[in-house]
Amino acid sequence: MSVLYGSITDTIKEIVGGFDTKQMIAIGVALLVAILLGFFIGACATYASGVRKGKYAGAKDAIALAKEKAEEQESGHRQQLQEEKERGEAMRRESDAALSAKQAALEQAEKAKAEAEQAALAAAKEKAEAERLAREAQLSREQTARSLQEAERSKAEAEQAARAAEEEMRALRESDAIIKERKKKIDLLSKQEILGYAEGLTEYEPTAIYARGGENLPDSCRVGICTYMLVYERKNMVKLVLRLHRKTAAALERQFKLFGKAVYPKGSDWYRWILSPEVTDLGIVTAAINMAYKYVYLSNYGERGDALNVNFVNKEENLINAAILKYQNLPDRDFIVASDSVEWENASYDLYGKREMSDYCRTLGSTYPIAVTESDSDLAPSTFKVGGKAFMMAYEKDGVAKMVFRVPAEKFVELKRKHPTADVSPFPKAKGYSWYVAYIDETFTSNADIEEIIKASCAHVYALSAKR
Repeated sequence: MSVLYGSITDTIKEIVGGFDTKQMIAIGVALLVAILLGFFIGACATYASGVRKGKYAGAKDAIALAKEKAEEQESGHRQQLQEEKERGEAMRRESDAALSAKQAALEQAEKAKAEAEQAALAAAKEKAEAERLAREAQLSREQTARSLQEAERSKAEAEQAARAAEEEMRALRESDAIIKERKKKIDLLSKQEILGYAEGLTEYEPTAIYARGGENLPDSCRVGICTYMLVYERKNMVKLVLRLHRKTAAALERQFKLFGKAVYPKGSDWYRWILSPEVTDLGIVTAAINMAYKYVYLSNYGERGDALNVNFVNKEENLINAAILKYQNLPDRDFIVASDSVEWENASYDLYGKREMSDYCRTLGSTYPIAVTESDSDLAPSTFKVGGKAFMMAYEKDGVAKMVFRVPAEKFVELKRKHPTADVSPFPKAKGYSWYVAYIDETFTSNADIEEIIKASCAHVYALSAKR
């Protein structure tokens, strides 16, 4: 302290070495005041330090107490926390268990739901399958019912067809009987009849006949020195080889199946004609022979003004004779087949067939709107309509004609008395009216009988169509 005081004094002396007394006194006073102030401050500081130490000790004790209390509280709190933790753990475990149970329950519910949905889907499928099976069973029953109905209908149709077939067979048997009866009457023109007619042709020059005899060698007919016809005969059937104009030949070819170009003699105007039972009109045969006679005469004489080229004609005749000899052993199969089918005697009968029916129906066209559809087939009929409605059909087979027609019932009763073969036709099928059938047999003693039926049928159907 003294050292400090001496240091301070020395320091002061060094500082005040230049001051006067007053200044020094003033400085001293100031220093004294400063020292006093320093003591005062030190005392205050010491007091304050003691107070602070007391306070610190108190505070420390308080802190220790507070700390102890805090530790107790903390221990209690920790214990509480531990308990709460344990409770939380227990609750968590309970919650986890509950969640697990809930999850399990949810899974079980989902599984049950899925199973329920699958069961529902399976039930729906089973229901749909049952419905499908029910529909199929219903369809099967309906199809069975339809099949039964179809079977019944087919059975009825079969029975009807059988009845129709039986009726047709009966009709065919009757037709066969008629044909057998007719075969005794159909005319097959003989060679002698043909040559007899040709011999009577004298319009230009008399026909010269050169008979050779035998099945394969013909008799020839000439006008002047020109051959116009060769006549063959086999088993009572005649074959003609004629020279004809192409238009005449075309008309005959349309009408007769066994008419056509000749294999020999060579030439564009030679034609072969087998006079089978289809040739029933003697007038057509005689007309063809007459046209051949005129055609050859006019071709060789008339066009040259009677200046006949004898050398040319003789050469042509030599070729004809050479062809006859050359082809005498060549079989004409059509002629053989046609002649082999003939086993009856010659007679005469004027056939009224499909063509004649067609010709007569056309004559009714001036009174009625007639439409005629002709057929040359044995199987297909010629059909006749008036005002667009069919009134008759005509069939022809083996020289026997059959007409299917419509007339009033009372008219049919009258026809039945005159023509016993007339009957109700099993076809065509019709509702409300009947078709009738009649064979053109010996009970039809004149063409007028047939034409009367045709006209009555046409008038009847036309009157019915006009009413509608």
